Amino acid sequence: MVSTTRVDAALLEHQKRRLTALRQEILSLRQGQQGEQKSVNAELSGQARDYEDDAQRLAAVELQDNLLVHDDERLSNVERALQKIVMLFRHKLSGAQTEMSVVRSEAQ
Repeated sequence: MVSTTRVDAALLEHQKRRLTALRQEILSLRQGQQGEQKSVNAELSGQARDYEDDAQRLAAVELQDNLLVHDDERLSNVERALQKIVMLFRHKLSGAQTEMSVVRSEAQ
């Protein structure tokens, strides 16, 4: 039981680190995309308008919005998984404390 608990705890900790890194990656990508969009908008604000360019820009914005929606879903899934890991850690910790209490009471 003890070795399984150690393996479970190590696996949970590994998953937590992996998911935390993934969350940071998604957030960093999002910040980069927002900065890029702001710079493109600022660059284009003083230029003459061409309808073909506008159509291409609108298509690019639509694709970007779709990616943001997908990233939101991924971020939500990562957050939910991290919450579950925290709950499992708490459950294992409370279970271990309960086992220790039972062992102590049996020893007395």
